[in-house]
Amino acid sequence: MSRPLSDPRHAGSIARNDDHDALHREAEARPNPPASQAKDEGLKPPRPLRWQFLTLFVGLLVPTLLFVGILLWRFAASERTRVEQDVQIRAHGLSVAFDREIHGVLSTLQALATSPSLAAHDLPAFYAQMQEITRLQGININLRRIDGTAALTTRAPLGTAAPAPLALAEIDGEVLRTGVAVVSNVFLTSVSKQPVFQIVGAPIRIGETPTYLLAASLDLDHLVATTRREDLPSGWIGSLVDRNGIVAVRTERQEDFVGKLTSSDFRTHTVDDAGRYYGRNRVGQDVLVGYGKSKLTGWTAAVVVDRELAEAPLQRSIMILLGMGLVLGLPVVGIAFGVGQRVDRAMRRLGDGAEAIGQGSQVEAIVTPILEVNRIGTALATAALQLQARTREREVAELALRDLNLALEDRVAARTQELDDANRALIGEMQSRETAEAQLRQLQKMEAVGQLTGGIAHDFNNMLAIVIGSLNLIRKRMARGESDIERFIDVATDGANRAASLTQRLLAFSRQQPLAPEPIDANKLVSGVGDPAPHARRGHRVGDRACRRLMAHPCRCEPIRECHP
Repeated sequence: MSRPLSDPRHAGSIARNDDHDALHREAEARPNPPASQAKDEGLKPPRPLRWQFLTLFVGLLVPTLLFVGILLWRFAASERTRVEQDVQIRAHGLSVAFDREIHGVLSTLQALATSPSLAAHDLPAFYAQMQEITRLQGININLRRIDGTAALTTRAPLGTAAPAPLALAEIDGEVLRTGVAVVSNVFLTSVSKQPVFQIVGAPIRIGETPTYLLAASLDLDHLVATTRREDLPSGWIGSLVDRNGIVAVRTERQEDFVGKLTSSDFRTHTVDDAGRYYGRNRVGQDVLVGYGKSKLTGWTAAVVVDRELAEAPLQRSIMILLGMGLVLGLPVVGIAFGVGQRVDRAMRRLGDGAEAIGQGSQVEAIVTPILEVNRIGTALATAALQLQARTREREVAELALRDLNLALEDRVAARTQELDDANRALIGEMQSRETAEAQLRQLQKMEAVGQLTGGIAHDFNNMLAIVIGSLNLIRKRMARGESDIERFIDVATDGANRAASLTQRLLAFSRQQPLAPEPIDANKLVSGVGDPAPHARRGHRVGDRACRRLMAHPCRCEPIRECHP
């Protein structure tokens, strides 16, 4: 039965509209895949494009600033190292200047020690020479006997020399013992009570015996001018410290530190001949100290710099880095936001075009300042046109396919009905043929039985002859009174059994049921059938041989079931 094709085009358009509306509703109800996936996986939500551009620009700026910062840091470190080395070099220069000053005074003492007036014990004339040197060089000359008593001094008039301070007794003893000039530590004078130090020259021998010790007494202010001539940078402080750690000279605030003991930190770190260290001064400030030991005196020349001043290059570098970061960062952030906003607008237009394609609408060409976005917009417009053309083609194809499906369904239904009718007719014919074949087999069996009746009767007659003949022989033997009749009984029984077996075969052949054939030895079966009695075999010897030759190979037959009457 065929289906009515009332209006397939109208039905197809309705189905398409329903499918389009369902898909549109599903798309609107479906969550944003990246956002939902990020939420399910515990990730951060997606960021706007402007944020991505900002991250990109910052990512490019940070390594640049880091590289510049490393360079500035290295420069600051090298600058700090340069400052440390400069401090140490300045301290060494200060110690060399001090040694040069001491060496000049020693040269003066050596020259004065060779005065003829002193050799002639003309002390007034020698005193005049001492006064002249004091006027010219600003140093006080002292002449002492080896027992420590004062002979002459430019600090007092002739003949009124004050006794030598007790602090010089040890120095005088060392000079007399070693014969080498020695510079004392800082001490107070016995007259003016001012801090001074003396340079005690080698013993003066008049003849072969040491007689006098000639010494130069220097005010500490004399060395201040020497240290200031080194022209230290602003904020740098130069100082001289004697072997006992007493401050002798300081370029700044001389009166507050002269004659006072230095800090324990200074005494701990200045054990080597030269070096530098970061520590604290007497007032607790963090300072950088460079020092050098005088080779002539053993005094320590030091240059002290405030740590903040020493690390000023590093701080300047950090400020420069921060300033560069601000100067470069603000424009970069502005550029990033500007570019991001421009690209964001272009991407929004692309998104609107893609949404229009999804809705099946026409897409206009997208024009933006970004070339790649324009190319994508042109591709979207072309794709929208192609999609619309393909949609129309698909609709036409769907209509044709629906018509074809309807016609095909009708043809399939008609053909199925024809196949069902043919199948039923074939089944009836097969059943009729099976019935006819069963009847034909039965008729063939009966015909075979009729054809075999003569042979079967002859065989059955032979078996009966064996039985009857054996019974007659038994009767005759019994009539004569003989008892040897058992073998005749056996022969008669065997013939009866053979007749019964033949009867069973005939019954099996004539019944209407499927056979269950089994392999048998035909020669053995024929031999058993053809052995009714010795006299019966003699007439059929040739036939037996022929049967044996014809049944030379085994065959399959159904075994005879014993039947009991």
